[in-house]
Amino acid sequence: MPRKTTVPSQSIKVTPLALSQLHIRLKFLEKEHQSLLKQIKRKRTELKNFVEQIRSFGTEFLNKATPGFRKISCFSIILSHLTALIFSRLSADKSDNFIACIS
Repeated sequence: MPRKTTVPSQSIKVTPLALSQLHIRLKFLEKEHQSLLKQIKRKRTELKNFVEQIRSFGTEFLNKATPGFRKISCFSIILSHLTALIFSRLSADKSDNFIACIS
């Protein structure tokens, strides 16, 4: 029996020089990858600049606030000494009259 030969259908045409869908998709992904790398680099730079600004702001804030903190600390020490003095007079006099001890 002779072999039957099949005729390829007209709907399937393959041209060897045309880019396949895979190649097209690969090129698109490569472009997108490069774009994402550029964006990552830009965002890293922005983050470094932001961190540097925060550091300089913190340093400036600390330098401006230190005198105020020192005053508060001095007032706290003075207040604790006065409180201790008042209580020592109260216990030394053994008096129930607080006003008499202060004068």
